[in-house]
Amino acid sequence: MDAPAPKRKKRTRPATDLVTGVVFAIAGTALATGAAALAERWLGLADVSLVFMLAVLIVATRTRTGPATVCAVLCFLAYNYFFIAPRYTFYVDAPHGVATVVLFLCAAVIAGRLASRLVMQLEALRETNRHTETLERLARALGDATDEARVVGIARKAFAEGLDAEAWLRSDVDQVASTGQHGWWFLPLRAGDQPLGALALKRAPGQEAFDIAERRMALAMADDIAQALLRTRLSQALNDAHIANETERLRSALLASVSHDL
Repeated sequence: MDAPAPKRKKRTRPATDLVTGVVFAIAGTALATGAAALAERWLGLADVSLVFMLAVLIVATRTRTGPATVCAVLCFLAYNYFFIAPRYTFYVDAPHGVATVVLFLCAAVIAGRLASRLVMQLEALRETNRHTETLERLARALGDATDEARVVGIARKAFAEGLDAEAWLRSDVDQVASTGQHGWWFLPLRAGDQPLGALALKRAPGQEAFDIAERRMALAMADDIAQALLRTRLSQALNDAHIANETERLRSALLASVSHDL
């Protein structure tokens, strides 16, 4: 029995991600400022730059590079305004103070970019692993399919679970272009140069279009489905040929028996 398919994480639109990230960056800066003030007053912490650096890292691991850079700049301004003499102004009267705030800004921006890049790479690896598991489950299910109706049912379920998309599949359509119309993405099903049908995919309104990785996975799934359709057709053709041969052999034996009796 196959393991249940992992739930696909629904993604929001990039604009929504950016707004949420900026809000998170502002909130992180405000919390870091309050925490730095408490640490300076109650713990006697002389250098509170690490508190702001921690805030930048947290925001970077939860958002993208843009919000992480915004958080780094805001933390730089808050650190300069509240904790670098003279306080409550952006003017810095000592050379070492200028070096401190500039180095803090550089370190915060670099740390935020690195943390955000690591998170993005981790998400990409998770997405690749999910796609691989989806293709493996599809291959196992198609291996047990014995007719075209079963292949069609497996394909629809696989696209619904793996890509969160509605699938339309016809095995009686010979030619279709790989285009998108009215929200549908049409794909031809081929095994070599032999047309086997057509596949169309569509997402629910309000969801993102297929990205490059999802399109590649859809094409790989379409190839597996086309091979399964070809296998079932060949199997059906061989079965029909075997039945025809057996029918002809029985007819010949019956005619020979009748002729002998006559």
